[in-house]
Amino acid sequence: MKSLSSSALLGALLSLILILAQCHGAEVRGNTPWSIILCKFKDVSDEPKSLQFFKNFATLAGSGTGNLADYYSDQSYGKVSLLGSEVRGWFV
Repeated sequence: MKSLSSSALLGALLSLILILAQCHGAEVRGNTPWSIILCKFKDVSDEPKSLQFFKNFATLAGSGTGNLADYYSDQSYGKVSLLGSEVRGWFV
């Protein structure tokens, strides 16, 4: 019985490895604009950070500061840009 369950586990593991080996990520290049939506809880009146903070963090508005746009550009060797990304909020 123990041998059967070990064989089943090994078979499942090998199947998973074969499936994962065939998976490929989608290639991303060029402008990939994001829409960042800022949300907060209804019972919290304060905004954790300003809208401008998130614009500087996640769009080209903060280029050259080590933000998210810089990260994607650096990691893709300049092939990915967040040009056109927008930050919207705060929504409840």
